[in-house]
Amino acid sequence: MKKIFLTTILAAAFFLVGSDLALASCTSSAQCSGGQICRFNSSKPDEPGECGLPLAPKTDNSCKLNDDGREICSLENPLSSGTDIPSIISVVIKTALGIIGGLTLLMLVWGGFQWLTSAGNSDKVHAGTQTMIWAVIGVVLVFASYILLSTFTSYLTGAK
Repeated sequence: MKKIFLTTILAAAFFLVGSDLALASCTSSAQCSGGQICRFNSSKPDEPGECGLPLAPKTDNSCKLNDDGREICSLENPLSSGTDIPSIISVVIKTALGIIGGLTLLMLVWGGFQWLTSAGNSDKVHAGTQTMIWAVIGVVLVFASYILLSTFTSYLTGAK
């Protein structure tokens, strides 16, 4: 039992520490070996960096290395569609519709579970059936209102 405990502790320590023990401190990439580069901590610019493998090239060119070998990155907009009010509202509505669809699926599964585990009890069969019926009615109303609202707003704005 002690061997298993010690092995687990050692494995966890190796997993948590990883290969960070092999990092050497550096002030330039010339001090690193094996194709490693010297990476600096941007929050501590006066401290030496650590040798490490080069970062994978990014396709969006959001990060660049300056003359000191420090990486400068720009942040991407998490709302990829834009920051104007209509696009934010669109993202919120689409997210809400996804959550409503997931809840509908959950309620259908719950109603089916009630129905299947009723063991012939007519009250439980009725409760499961009603759960599934109201879940379907609710999702139909939500999506019908979305279609009606999107049609109405596209008619008012003249968008296609």
